[in-house]
Amino acid sequence: MAEFDKTKKAIGVGGMDDKSRADMFKKFQTAGGQVVKEKTAAEKAAAASSRPAPTVRQGTPTSRGGSSGSGSGTGGRSSEKEKTAASEIKLNPKELQRQQEDEMGNFLNKLIMKFKCWSARVTSFGSSDILPAFMSEFNLEGKRALMEFNMVGNDLFGNPETGGKITKELDKISPLYVELLARGHKIYDGREIVEFLESYIASPDLPVSIHKVAGPGYSIFKKLYYLYPFMSTYRKAVNAGYDALQRIEGKPALIYATKKKKINSEINVLFGTIFDKLYLIVCRKEEKNIPLLSSTMENILGIIPEDKPGIRKSGEDIPVSAGGVVEEEASDEKTEEKKEEESESKEFNYGMRLMKMYTIEKIRRKHDPKNEMMDLADNDKALLSYVYFKEFL
Repeated sequence: MAEFDKTKKAIGVGGMDDKSRADMFKKFQTAGGQVVKEKTAAEKAAAASSRPAPTVRQGTPTSRGGSSGSGSGTGGRSSEKEKTAASEIKLNPKELQRQQEDEMGNFLNKLIMKFKCWSARVTSFGSSDILPAFMSEFNLEGKRALMEFNMVGNDLFGNPETGGKITKELDKISPLYVELLARGHKIYDGREIVEFLESYIASPDLPVSIHKVAGPGYSIFKKLYYLYPFMSTYRKAVNAGYDALQRIEGKPALIYATKKKKINSEINVLFGTIFDKLYLIVCRKEEKNIPLLSSTMENILGIIPEDKPGIRKSGEDIPVSAGGVVEEEASDEKTEEKKEEESESKEFNYGMRLMKMYTIEKIRRKHDPKNEMMDLADNDKALLSYVYFKEFL
């Protein structure tokens, strides 16, 4: 009744006499007012119980299969999700893979793949032809890196006497080291390189059809793909191999430190840029945005689980999948080199092999397009010095 007390105080009832109060009461009743009595505690409890309970909206948990107003919608959506998940579970692996491949080749993923190739300067956005910029990069940097990987194998296993000792030293650390070094040694294939660059060398300023480079490009990428997950281990294998070679040969440490630095730099080039762009070529050729490490990519390249590095045990020969026994190949090369003069160095022989990769007709067309040296014979020493100097400059 605190409100009535405030009202009485506001109109000054406390200061009125009895007559004034009676007159005011009569006027109040005449105007239709009624006397209000304060309810007792029992009356308050009865009034509270007679009031209807307020309606509160509550969602029914989907696990109980709710059937009330708002809960029914949530339950319906969750049941639809469960049905979708159940239908996906029912798909066998082949159907699931086919569905994933379809998604890789949809419009959005094709758009993403084309944008990647364009931004990496591998192809233009509207054409699958390989741009001269990448072909030049592969010709200068990629080829050099592949050669360096080959040279590491020659340095460590080229001499059968030291090669066997190095193999035993590396097997004490990890049998995987020898296997990875053998794979790196076999990545370089002169015929594949020539086939890959043939169209570019003939017309350096024109794009190259992706179909012409697909064969050798896929082969090079496949060999790199096997080695890709083991890049850090390959670095350790190279460092350990050169350390073992230094202990055996006893030459100044600067020689081996320079070779370590060189191969580590080429690893960054090969797997930092060249490998990624070869991967984009595969995606562009397949017209799909394929994840790099996926079963789809392995199926396209023909990757066999049994051929992946890691199967060799200590003391065993190098698996055929990794290029066979490097020592045997090295010994065959040594037999051929015996036919040449003993005074010829490894670098000279290596340079001769590089020169044999290119025919004089192709090099003359490339570096003498105007035919200004047509009077010189193909075996002219001045001509050969000039065109090979321009080729390897």
